[in-house]
Amino acid sequence: GRGRGSGRLFHSRGEGSTNRGGERHRRGARGGDSRDQDDPGPLPPSGTPTADTERIRLQVNDQHFDCNLPNARFFVIKSYSEDDVHKAIKHGCWSSTTLGNKRLDAAWNASQGDVARPIFLLFSVNSSQQVCGAAKMTGPVDHNTTLNFWTQDKWTGKFNVEWVFVKDVPNKALRHLTLSNNDNKPVTNSRDTQEVLAETGCEVLRIIRDFQHTTSILDDFAFYDARQQQLLDHKPAHRRGPQQSFGRGTGSFGGRGSPNGVGKADDAKTDGESLVGKNQQQQGAAEDPVGEPVGAGNSQVGGVGG
Repeated sequence: GRGRGSGRLFHSRGEGSTNRGGERHRRGARGGDSRDQDDPGPLPPSGTPTADTERIRLQVNDQHFDCNLPNARFFVIKSYSEDDVHKAIKHGCWSSTTLGNKRLDAAWNASQGDVARPIFLLFSVNSSQQVCGAAKMTGPVDHNTTLNFWTQDKWTGKFNVEWVFVKDVPNKALRHLTLSNNDNKPVTNSRDTQEVLAETGCEVLRIIRDFQHTTSILDDFAFYDARQQQLLDHKPAHRRGPQQSFGRGTGSFGGRGSPNGVGKADDAKTDGESLVGKNQQQQGAAEDPVGEPVGAGNSQVGGVGG
């Protein structure tokens, strides 16, 4: 495979490598030996196509996407695990930490004025040293819904997103951008749900749009599909909860109409250079200085709790 997580730009929401089985769980198919000892068997290799990947590839990474968005707001999302980013892309939603959900929900509510202000989320997986995509929030946080497919059961609430870009962009392509609202630290050194000011956020989107990538998490969707089923099968029945159903039209892709996508937000804090991703504490911790933990459970940049 392509060795996911080989570039380490941003942190995810988990606070340490002990959560989610450490590096193997965080980096998944791209981290080498990604299976736990109790995994029932081999998983599909990197590059195995699925119906989802073919559909998604046709709806993201628009080379003509307009990155001139002066009214937009941007937040870093950190995740401990690529498993959760896979689910965020597949189902078009995200769950953050309690703090992250409140922060993003407040931003959403404030954006619904006479002049709509789109909210973009910049995703990164802890210790991956790269951004893995960008999405756009498409609705407020539903604090009363809990999804049962995250790698950890601690994440509550959920909000819908549409994915605009799904590609691996190394931190070195973004590190020169600094945040005046975060002690002039590089955007890649942010915690989960750290806000990125509009001018810098637009430049981040432009760099992601123009970056000629060779890898993305879509390459390993078959791997994560199989592992998602394994994880669900190994959960005690009382912890599985009701299965949420997502039609193609309600997820990130299915015709929501907006080329600007957003994923889950985390609260995780981490020390690294990953821009956006799920926080494993809340599905996202910051690995790189890109944002403050806003997502599920991590103390650094992060996203959905894993």
